[in-house]
Amino acid sequence: MRWLSVSTALIALVGLAPSAGADVGFEELRPALGEVVLVTAINEAGQTVGSEWAPGWYRGSAMRWEGTVPGSMGSGNALGIDERGAAVIVYGNKQGGAEFTYIDVWADGVRTRRTPPPSNGYGPMTVRDLGGGALPIGYDNPKDPTASYHPDQAAVWRDGTYSDITFGEKGTVRHRAVNGIGTTAGALDPKGGVPYAFRCAAVGCTRLPAAGAGGYYDVKAINDADVVVGDWRATSQVTHVVVWTGDRAVVLPGEGAGAADNVRALNENGDVVGWRTENGVRRATLWRGGRLVDLGASGASEAVAVNDRGDVVGWHTVEGAPHPFHWRAGTLSGLPTPENVPAKPKALNNAGIAVGSTLVARSGRSFRWTIP
Repeated sequence: MRWLSVSTALIALVGLAPSAGADVGFEELRPALGEVVLVTAINEAGQTVGSEWAPGWYRGSAMRWEGTVPGSMGSGNALGIDERGAAVIVYGNKQGGAEFTYIDVWADGVRTRRTPPPSNGYGPMTVRDLGGGALPIGYDNPKDPTASYHPDQAAVWRDGTYSDITFGEKGTVRHRAVNGIGTTAGALDPKGGVPYAFRCAAVGCTRLPAAGAGGYYDVKAINDADVVVGDWRATSQVTHVVVWTGDRAVVLPGEGAGAADNVRALNENGDVVGWRTENGVRRATLWRGGRLVDLGASGASEAVAVNDRGDVVGWHTVEGAPHPFHWRAGTLSGLPTPENVPAKPKALNNAGIAVGSTLVARSGRSFRWTIP
């Protein structure tokens, strides 16, 4: 493990432009039949997924936008989309007081069940991304007598074939990151053992080295070079951002820090986005070349996603409310919204297309920004 000093690594690339509204293309993503829209992810083709709903609906509808044209994929919530346009959809209900979660994948107009067969939907699950034909999942295995109603089993669908992932020890598992070539990553907290992060290819899994003594991990993203980024909560309860490259763990500068909970928390150049804490307030942060870059955002803020050309999107607090921003090469600019309503970006692709949503659950609106 290698530590990087904040005192030597902190660099301030702070430029504040008044607005990007004149340069950034802006469109609203509208519902097909509902009233409320929430977006979650975008792929390189500019296809966006999310959900819509309306008062009185029993369940929301999973949505996919081609550009700004909406289309329903059936009931549920769409969480992720791959480069082939396939989307992962989740939906749930309660039966006799127990929680059931179901997972489908929508591709070319067809939905296919991808709930782990041993669970039959029982209990909580971790799922978010799909890529390279792989869908990583963490689930509660009801056939395990030692289970305690939390995700305790890692699994993966690869090109339509399901398999459980066995580590030889039981515990809480978080398994939902995958890259474009199908390598997955997650973390395990063994019962009575030492927590660790892991990376899995089709041929098997690798236990990643510890970032330090004790603590536990939460993996956020993996790029196509199999570089993994996640959070490490040390035994002191202070969180740090960790990058694993091959068999080496590097703790990035900044305490009380976290990587964005986003497939684009890490780009192909090794840039990482998220936040660090200063005086109890989260500050939007980029780590580039292992160095900490303060983005110059105002108030409480977070960096949400970074693309391969180095664009960053996130949100910061302006006049007491969160507003979206774009950062590039030291200049931070606001992203426009109608009537300047508060909103947060959710996703970004390499073409500079970002999507995000407002924060009012019962009247949510979603937007698409094109950053030149």
